Amino acid sequence: MKTEIKEFANGRRLVNEDGKVAVLYSPYYGAGWSTWMYSSDENRVKSLFCPEIALQILKIEETSDKKQKEYLFSELVILVEKIFPEDYCGGLRNLTIKWLNPNTLFLVREYDGYERIETKENTDYFIA
Repeated sequence: MKTEIKEFANGRRLVNEDGKVAVLYSPYYGAGWSTWMYSSDENRVKSLFCPEIALQILKIEETSDKKQKEYLFSELVILVEKIFPEDYCGGLRNLTIKWLNPNTLFLVREYDGYERIETKENTDYFIA
């Protein structure tokens, strides 16, 4: 997949060839990713969009060799510990990418570590 890092008004993002932005989240039970980052709101936002982490996730997803996956994951752990030295990063093992159009409003909801991304399009909102 062809990607590039682009600068937006609200920060750096990884963008794919369709122009969609990489959003990082952990859709498995156990520990959340951004929802369990308590050191600062800035780190929580950074954890959602960090292009270097997203690039490493793509490398892991693109290889089928188990040893290579483990090596790439160990590199990811080192990268994350460097970027977020103060944060709990328990959702790292299950980190994945959701591609969203730029300027899409979304929420990351979490229950028991399981994160899901909600947008206006996939959530039922009510008006009082």
